Amino acid sequence: MKQLNSEQLQNIIGGNRWTNAYSAALGCAVPGVKYGKKLGGVWGAVIGGVGGAAVCGLAGYVRKG
Repeated sequence: MKQLNSEQLQNIIGGNRWTNAYSAALGCAVPGVKYGKKLGGVWGAVIGGVGGAAVCGLAGYVRKG
């Protein structure tokens, strides 16, 4: 089995702690619901909340640093 060296480990994207993704998702879901409700009623709120959580949750997962 081949082992990774430290330079190869720097190229891995993602893998941050789950709390980073979770807090980022919650931080974007709330404004997504708020603005989505204004634009599209109940379904706008659902789409805005889920979309905001997905985008920011992914960003929190893959963010380096």
